[in-house]
Amino acid sequence: MRLAYIFLPLPGQSQKRNRAKKDSILVHSEAIVLKPMNQLNTSAREVNLCITPDGQCLLFMSGRGQMPWSNNRYTIHNGKEEADGDIWFTFKDEKGAWKKPEVAHSISTSNGEDEPNISPDMLYLYFQSWRDNWETSGGPYYRLPLLQEGKDLQIEGLGGGLTTFFQTIAASGTGLATDGATLSPDGNTFIFAFGQNYSGQMDLYLARRQEATGIWEEPKKMALSTPQDERNPFLAGDGKTLYFVSDGYTSRGGLDIFMTTLQPDGTTGQVFNIGAPFNSHQHEEGFVIPRHGKEAFLVREGDIYHVELTKKAAALKPAP
Repeated sequence: MRLAYIFLPLPGQSQKRNRAKKDSILVHSEAIVLKPMNQLNTSAREVNLCITPDGQCLLFMSGRGQMPWSNNRYTIHNGKEEADGDIWFTFKDEKGAWKKPEVAHSISTSNGEDEPNISPDMLYLYFQSWRDNWETSGGPYYRLPLLQEGKDLQIEGLGGGLTTFFQTIAASGTGLATDGATLSPDGNTFIFAFGQNYSGQMDLYLARRQEATGIWEEPKKMALSTPQDERNPFLAGDGKTLYFVSDGYTSRGGLDIFMTTLQPDGTTGQVFNIGAPFNSHQHEEGFVIPRHGKEAFLVREGDIYHVELTKKAAALKPAP
């Protein structure tokens, strides 16, 4: 699988507040069990999940550090020092069990890499990085062609209006922070969470790519954003079902996972809380689901959970 080749080590190394109604919380009649993926989790955060369209590879950001390039005192999370983030990945084996995770060496820096996305055609890995030259290299969002073994890896900044958006804010002297991004199946819509600092409130922004030129337009804040916190967008394989987390809508406590329908003009439909047991009194985030809809993954308090969904929770699944 070409995806594996990117992980070989490099040589040498003012919107109106939008609230969900109480009757827009999904209720699931089936027995649904969330299981922690202990083979992937550590005492650090594992967040910002990505599942490949076929459900065979799971990617995520981990602050575990302990790599030659790691800055193990990069940030403070919940009062504890944590390393700069790296993108890790795991594949299913022939029996359907998840293998031991590995780090994506070839794109890693001491400034952190995060928010992995695999294009629906599985030709590109998209990711976020505050690497030293992000302002002049088309950052902070990049893509890496998933090339054949033995060929050079060429990281490309997405550039255009995306870079201009971040450059303008950086020049104003305010902070820059992101937390989750997602790409539409046709590759022409990009949604990400942005705020002035990671621990503060964020909003969701949407950018369009001009098909004729391939240039990204400057992103606009989505109307579903509230004065509170919205993060971790995930656009499903149908190109319409959008999941995200928020504490600005009716929730069970902390950040909850919500879903809505993205329209062609960038507006969204009614917002639904996806309900228990996916949401609890704790912080949930990072919900992803492959095209087949037989399983899903989410993050609860910095740990990855798996849930088996065969013939279950039909209301929260995207169109086949």
